[in-house]
Amino acid sequence: MGPLLGISGNVSAWFGALGYLLLLFTPGAWIAFGLRLDGIPFWARLSTAALLSPLIVCAEFYAIRLLGVSFESTAVLLVILNLPTVYLVWRRCA
Repeated sequence: MGPLLGISGNVSAWFGALGYLLLLFTPGAWIAFGLRLDGIPFWARLSTAALLSPLIVCAEFYAIRLLGVSFESTAVLLVILNLPTVYLVWRRCA
């Protein structure tokens, strides 16, 4: 049984869209916004984060799967583990 099966259709679709948007930017934001890269504009960092995200999320996915976590839980865990980068983006934007 998946972690989102008890949620109604509209809410589940909303969480899915939110998770997709978060996975589009947040994995790459660990590098793009975590390092001190003074002089690089915000939009360039955000674009770099989106560019790096597929590579980083792939590594995170296989690392979590090697720990024995099911696929359904891995997808949710990826979103949760990358949520702290929203704070990094907010701090570098301000």
